Amino acid sequence: MVGWKMVIPGLYEAGELSEAEVAEQQNRLKRLVMLVELSNLPPATRETHRFSSWVGRSDQGDGKVREVCQEYLLKPKHHFLTLIGPPGTGKTHLAIAIAWEWLETELSQSLYYQVEELLDELRRRYRRWSTDGQEGWGSDPYGLLDFTKRAPLLILDDLGAEKGTEWAVAKLDALIDYRYIHGLRTVVTTNLSADRLPERIADRLQEGTVLSLKGESYRKKKGRRSN
Repeated sequence: MVGWKMVIPGLYEAGELSEAEVAEQQNRLKRLVMLVELSNLPPATRETHRFSSWVGRSDQGDGKVREVCQEYLLKPKHHFLTLIGPPGTGKTHLAIAIAWEWLETELSQSLYYQVEELLDELRRRYRRWSTDGQEGWGSDPYGLLDFTKRAPLLILDDLGAEKGTEWAVAKLDALIDYRYIHGLRTVVTTNLSADRLPERIADRLQEGTVLSLKGESYRKKKGRRSN
């Protein structure tokens, strides 16, 4: 059977495949499909949110920002990476690009959540757990917390946009603290400076790599061009 053989990582050539190689490729594809389903990544972003499609500003040194994000996949200086900047500067784009690259090259789990979405899901599960006593993955808040804590790569998007209740801060603090202690790769995006984040969370994030993205929102610029 003719298929694609990897010459070096990222480079493939057509060639005759043995039965064992065909089986290996099929197993790899099945695992990738399973990991994508578990990732919570918006499916369309597999095409739209990649390193190759990210447009930074050369005058702000954004080429270096993309380079650091790509290096994070290979040999990070620290397991925490935080992208800070105003809305529309490409933070989410880069974070999701990291997640897709990790899935496809490492065949290991990545998990994406907007912070408010994660907290809303936890609240929903706690309510169902306390009122209905329902069991199973779809209603167990502790299962979701454990799943999120242990993911090999976790993307927490838009930290600081959530309702800053004491409960929310406590859950986020516990999550980030667990991943900090266990050295698990965690990518955080936020519009807020460190002094506007909860102190313990900000302290852990600042120990890692922090990249600052500047400039005008891409969405605003796109809107002006279309008018």
